Amino acid sequence: MIRSLAPNTGNSDEEIRNSLQDLLNRYRVKHTSPTVNREGDLDVDPGPGGASRPSGGGGGSTGGPARQRPTDLSIVHSGAQMARLAQNLQRAPRLIRLEDEQEIADKNITGRAGRYYQATGELYLNMRYPAVEMMRAQLEKEYAHAPDPEIMQRLVMTQAKDSMVRRVGRGVVFALAKRLSKEWDEEAMGKALEPESLSLAADNYEDSLQDARRQVGMTLRLRRADASESTSDEAPAVEEQPA
Repeated sequence: MIRSLAPNTGNSDEEIRNSLQDLLNRYRVKHTSPTVNREGDLDVDPGPGGASRPSGGGGGSTGGPARQRPTDLSIVHSGAQMARLAQNLQRAPRLIRLEDEQEIADKNITGRAGRYYQATGELYLNMRYPAVEMMRAQLEKEYAHAPDPEIMQRLVMTQAKDSMVRRVGRGVVFALAKRLSKEWDEEAMGKALEPESLSLAADNYEDSLQDARRQVGMTLRLRRADASESTSDEAPAVEEQPA
């Protein structure tokens, strides 16, 4: 029952990535076309056009110079979400949650919500960022009257973490959407994608509380504590006297 009420991270991340991809497609954010650079940091694979011609000289060979064949270069994104490639639309980032403090330090996001790598389309998320704990504590206080505290706590923690992932992911999407603005160049867009900017998006957890409350309340079939208390504190209704 606990596992069913607290969905696993993989499923929620796939749902979040799909929603981010829909948002990118709606804004019609284009992916920057790659150019050949021997000093680049992306791996490329030769496509079918780069296959060598079979030996043996079969078919209609006339003995003339071999026809030059182009090489198709395909950028190998490590897990970025597929988009409408025919339209060259930007792909949603691959969400990578980090729980271990050493891994968080290795990515240099201690005290920051996440770091996005444009080259690979990967978004590393610090699941120990304070906004997660603040939202968890708020929700636990509101649903402390749940009959099964263990189920409530697991569900609340899942909501707090998923909510931060959504906020940071949408921060990346909105920053990438600035590519459509003539007033924003790549340098300005890069600043919006810095870990500090993404952390500001994560800090605004209060705007996500209502959605989290709705999910927790629907799952546990409970109203939050302050809502029930406010109704009990209301003045009693005055009984109408017959005319």
